[in-house]
Amino acid sequence: MDIERVFEEKYFLIGRLFTLGGTVLLLIGAIISVIITYRAYVHAINS
Repeated sequence: MDIERVFEEKYFLIGRLFTLGGTVLLLIGAIISVIITYRAYVHAINS
């Protein structure tokens, strides 16, 4: 295995890691926004 291929694999894995991290952050943000919206909806109905 030559050095160039090792570097390519390393950068590929780093890119995948950032993509996975971004996806996880996006999902967490979506879940938080759904919870906040649901609470506001329930509060508006009850008042």
